[in-house]
Amino acid sequence: SKQWYQRRVRGIPVYVGHAPAGTSVKNIIHWAQLLREKRLQMYDYGEKGNMAHYNSTSPPEYDVSGLRVPTALFAGGNDYLADPRDVAWLEGQLQPGIVKVNQFLDDYNHLDFVWGLETNTRVYNRLVRFIKSMI
Repeated sequence: SKQWYQRRVRGIPVYVGHAPAGTSVKNIIHWAQLLREKRLQMYDYGEKGNMAHYNSTSPPEYDVSGLRVPTALFAGGNDYLADPRDVAWLEGQLQPGIVKVNQFLDDYNHLDFVWGLETNTRVYNRLVRFIKSMI
């Protein structure tokens, strides 16, 4: 709707003024390494640095198969930072029954999970109910 569009456009200066937020250069480099290597691995410090950190020339992979924490997965069909295929891969690595919520929002992108005008009703309410059910 026109009203939705106007609210969204008016918010852009605020959004851009706070982005990127909550991350570091090292985190962005790590993300790029994950894309390049196509492995869920720890940070790659280079051969010498890896030897100092991991006692190995290459970074070890994360083993998520042993996680036992009840998990909620939310994915967006237009999310290019957390691709739905990657979320599906992650779910396949987890033990059966660990994923308690798996919600796919076809029209969501990465930032919609934070800035989306309907995120409260489409994501947060369900997430809060899930967390409360675990307490």
